[in-house]
Amino acid sequence: MVVGRPAIEEAMSDAFSRIRFEQAESRTLDTRYQGETAYETGAYKFVVKPLGKGRKQAQTGRYFVVWKLVGGQWKIAVDAAQPGAPAE
Repeated sequence: MVVGRPAIEEAMSDAFSRIRFEQAESRTLDTRYQGETAYETGAYKFVVKPLGKGRKQAQTGRYFVVWKLVGGQWKIAVDAAQPGAPAE
């Protein structure tokens, strides 16, 4: 689990120093909200291409995002993925 902006930036910087995403596609399947909280579920598929040696790998999965209304703006509070789940 990665928590906080500095940790997220570090994790993403590390990931993108080793791989690239190709043919990325995500699709929102459902959204619901109650007051200042919104819930989004969806599916994704993409191809991961390692920099340097290594084969491309297709990835699919589902995701769940919890949004919170903070100061008039929607901010991500929780973003979780279920790799390997069917994207359809």
